[in-house]
Formats: sequence, structure tokens, C-alpha cells
Amino acid sequence: MKLTLETQFWITINLILIALIIILTINLVKKGLKSTPSRTVFMDTWIPSFDYLSRMNGFSEAVIKVFNQVIEGLKEDMGLSLRKSLTARECLLIICSHLPDQTRHKLMRLYSIYEPIRFGGRTAEERDAQEFRKILLELIKEIKQSGGGG
Repeated sequence: MKLTLETQFWITINLILIALIIILTINLVKKGLKSTPSRTVFMDTWIPSFDYLSRMNGFSEAVIKVFNQVIEGLKEDMGLSLRKSLTARECLLIICSHLPDQTRHKLMRLYSIYEPIRFGGRTAEERDAQEFRKILLELIKEIKQSGGGG
């Protein structure tokens, strides 16, 4: 069976279109797999983590672990590659240098609660936990308003 020139033309066009669709689909799938969580996703874990750790392990551990989650989340979101040898304060200062003043102020307030608990051996009290949680909520709200979503 002999195909007409017109039939051959349309078969070729269809094959090219199918190939393009396959290539585009593969690229979209690869891009989707590589995408990082949005700000909203990583920030939305902070309060539930804090509440859970407060109930299960106490306020001190909740403050320490969640503060570290905040630093790690912001560092990753900003695409910062910081040396592991840096202290929490050094990481915080680098992160803060990329943030607006209000956000920087809130992070420093979190650190002022974190530092004496983590490094001074002070036990967090309920008022520390309440203040930490309140500032954390303000921080999340502020980051989301300033362009949350990654």
C-alpha cells in the first residue's frame, strides 16, 4: 500500500507533535520533582512542632528544636549554603542580613529566648514558651505577607 504525499506529510507532522509532547511532559515531570517546598509548607510545620514538643518534651526542648527548624527552613528557602562550623548566632546574622528590618527584629527576639535556654542552661518557663510562640506566629504572618509561597 502506497501512502500519498499528503498522508506522509500529516504522519510526519503528527510524529513531530507527539515527540514534542513527550519531551515537554518529561521536562515538566523533572522540574516538578526538583521543586522545593514553598515557604508556606515549611513554615506551617513550626507551630504544630512547637506545640507537640512542648507537650511531649517540655518548653526548653520545643524552643531549641523549633528555633533550629526556623533557621534551617529560612536558610534553605533563601538558597544559602552556610558552613556547618558556624554557630547558630552566626547563621542567624547571615540570614538576617537578607531580611527586612521587622522580620530581622522578630528573629532576633526568638534568638533572645533561645540562647539562654540552649547555651545558658536555663529552663524555659511557660511565659517563655508563650512569648516564643507569639513571636513565631508573627514571624510566619510577616514572611507570608512579604512574598510567602517560595
